[in-house]
Amino acid sequence: MVPFAGWEMPVRYGSIIEEHQAVRERAGVFDISHRGQLVVAGQRAGEALDRLLTNRLGALEVGQGQYTLMLNEGGGVIDDLIVYRQGEEEYFLVVNAARRVEDVAWLRAHLGDRVDLRDLSDGMAGLAIQGPEAPAVFAGMLGGRTLPPRNGIEIFAHEGDELIVCRTGYTGEDGFEFFCPAAAAERWFRAALAAKALGK
Repeated sequence: MVPFAGWEMPVRYGSIIEEHQAVRERAGVFDISHRGQLVVAGQRAGEALDRLLTNRLGALEVGQGQYTLMLNEGGGVIDDLIVYRQGEEEYFLVVNAARRVEDVAWLRAHLGDRVDLRDLSDGMAGLAIQGPEAPAVFAGMLGGRTLPPRNGIEIFAHEGDELIVCRTGYTGEDGFEFFCPAAAAERWFRAALAAKALGK
């Protein structure tokens, strides 16, 4: 464990080589609870975000996401993030822990009065489950449910928890990012292990 942006970050759970091979050959799981989760919604929310991000959100269908950059007035990068269109005028942003405070402040200052920003981060936990067997792990965790398409997002309730599942990741392998209530994090982490994440 190492300190990172106010968190105790798990750098590795065992052998780095074993973890690498698990992600490349089977499925690995990593705690990403330090990432920030924001919801931007309201009249012309997409138009407001288009002024702040480098990608045109109107190109996204509901249920799709894309990697993008948030820029300052001089064109400098404030943060790199993933934004998902979860409704006609509702967007889910996954931001970096070290930039979350700056991101929220910048968004609040520039979104306008008709757009609402909610920071869900303190009440949520996240897991990145990556590797060629990630779809099978997901099915094992959720009773046979299938993942959304690549770069897609689904929000649904399961066993009393509201879950957000994004078919994205940062390893180059197939996989998903799984967000749940913080109080349920240990249960879902154990469910991922029981479904053979980490190749165990």
